[in-house]
Amino acid sequence: MTPSTGAAPSVGQILQQLAAQPAKHFLGGWNWKSAAVSGLLRAVIFFATTITAGLRAALAALTIEAIYRIIASGFYGVAAQALRDARPRWQAAAVVMVVLPTVIQALELAVHWVAGTPNLMRGVAVSTAVAAFSSLFSWFAMQRGAFLVGEEARPFFEDLKRYPSLLAEFLLAGPQWLWSTLAGGSARRT
Repeated sequence: MTPSTGAAPSVGQILQQLAAQPAKHFLGGWNWKSAAVSGLLRAVIFFATTITAGLRAALAALTIEAIYRIIASGFYGVAAQALRDARPRWQAAAVVMVVLPTVIQALELAVHWVAGTPNLMRGVAVSTAVAAFSSLFSWFAMQRGAFLVGEEARPFFEDLKRYPSLLAEFLLAGPQWLWSTLAGGSARRT
C-alpha cells in the first residue's frame, strides 16, 4: 500500500485506502498470524482470570475470547501491517498503539459483558495491559518483515523462530534510544 511515487505513504492515505475497499483489505488480507498468536494468548488470559468461577465458566470465557480475538486480531493485523511504513511515524504509532487497541478492547468488554463472563474486569484489565505491549511489539516486528501475510510473508515457522531475537531487539530499543539521545545531547553540549 504505497503511492506510485515510491515515497512512504501517509497515515491518512493508508486509512483512506483501507476505508475505500474494506472487503479487499480486511477480508482479502486478513492477518491469520496475528489472529493465531493473539487468539491463543488472550484466550489463556481469560481462562486464567475466570478459573476461580469454575471450570465451565473458564472454558466459556476461553472460547468466547478465542473466537472474538481471532476475528479482531486478524483485522488489527491488516491495519498494523498496512501502517508499518507510514509517515509521520508518530501518527502511525498512535493509530497502532492507541486508537485500534482502544476500539478492540471496548468491543472485547462488550462481548464478554453480553456473554456474562465472570471476573470480567480482571480479564479485561490483564488483556488491556497485554494489548499495550503486544500492539507496539507487533508493529515493531512487522516493520522488520515478521508476522506479515500476503506477498511479503515468510513462513509462519520462520516468524516464530525469529520471535526471541525480535523480542530482545524490541526490549532493548527503548534503552538504546535513550542512551543515544543522552549521549548525543552531552556531545552537543561539549
